Amino acid sequence: MKRLEVWVALGLVLLGGCLFDGSPLESRQCAEGGVCPDGQTCIEGYCVLDDFLEPDADAPDIITPPPTPDADDSQDVPPTDDVVAPPDADEPCVPTAELCDGMDNDCDDAIDEDIDSGGECEVGQGVCVASGVEVCQDGQWVCQGQEGAPSAEVCDGLDNDCDGMTDEGDDGQPLETFCYEQDSQVVGIGACQAGVRQCLDGGQMGPCVGAIYPAEERCDAVDNDCDGAVDEEACPQDIGCADGVRDGFVDRERFPTLAACSGAWAGSASLRTEAQRAEPCGDDLSRACLVAADLCAPGWTICASSGDLGPLRERLGEGAACGDGAVAGQGRWVAASSHCASVGWWGECNYYSGASECFGSGDCSEPICCGDGCASGGCADSLFGGGTRIPASRSSGCGAMPSDGVDGVLCCRTEEG
Repeated sequence: MKRLEVWVALGLVLLGGCLFDGSPLESRQCAEGGVCPDGQTCIEGYCVLDDFLEPDADAPDIITPPPTPDADDSQDVPPTDDVVAPPDADEPCVPTAELCDGMDNDCDDAIDEDIDSGGECEVGQGVCVASGVEVCQDGQWVCQGQEGAPSAEVCDGLDNDCDGMTDEGDDGQPLETFCYEQDSQVVGIGACQAGVRQCLDGGQMGPCVGAIYPAEERCDAVDNDCDGAVDEEACPQDIGCADGVRDGFVDRERFPTLAACSGAWAGSASLRTEAQRAEPCGDDLSRACLVAADLCAPGWTICASSGDLGPLRERLGEGAACGDGAVAGQGRWVAASSHCASVGWWGECNYYSGASECFGSGDCSEPICCGDGCASGGCADSLFGGGTRIPASRSSGCGAMPSDGVDGVLCCRTEEG
């Protein structure tokens, strides 16, 4: 109907040359973009007064162009492709089953209500995994459930601490544990040290790697057999004792040429008798020696066996060392002789005029004793600064000295040793 009215209006325009206001026909053409003066509408390229037209909502052919923006506002107009048409507020809501999508599907002004559970699910990870139920939250399905409790990680192929990793340590690397396949009491003594086992795939511990066990002692300044002694038996020429263990004056840096060596010898023998060394002997080998000098290692001899106290005095350094059990050791160690020629029972000591000597069976010479168990002597000399000490209850000296009255001998390294 409106189209007919339009054509009638256009016909009047064409016949009359103007439209009510007397304007020329050519001046009534719509401007670019279908723009007409206020109160007029562009119809088929010509501006027609709005009063001439009857409103009709069904008329599709009447074009109302959008307002033309000013040139200064052109930057504020969004591109046509970005314009989104708003929903038609008058469009009726068509109810459907409510879904978990953040929308009011059933048109009851409530969102995601009365929705059945989404089904069973799992929460947590590792050994903490537990069953749960899916529930709708904020338009999405979420699994709800109570996770299990984590525990310390162990090598069993499981994620015990529920962190997404299996059999790992604090550093994220495979679990490790210390190991030692022999008597662990020696770990930390000498060269002995514990090894490490690493957890392998499948939850099994691997072999013990890196452990060091007691080995045969070598002359290398290392306690190879992990018994607390270094280089014993392996290099007795540095230890000074035939059995490889110093029992007194153990500080080799302080006393490099003086050693106290424990052990027994057969019968009653002079401390000056030369060593026979049939085989190594001493208390640490549980083997008695043939003569006292056999307690000293090769290159060493019983101190003062020449009758000269000078070398022993030099080796001792401080005279107090003999009476200090922490230095000399807990025992009675004897050197070959003192330098007195004759002595009465705790009486005056008579000296030789020349160099002191102790003959093979001299009965007036006494052994020099060093250690806590020595008795005081009757002859004064500078070695002890108060009296040459003798073994308790023994004064037989160089003539015939049994081993049952002492613990061992003092051994001095010789120049050629």
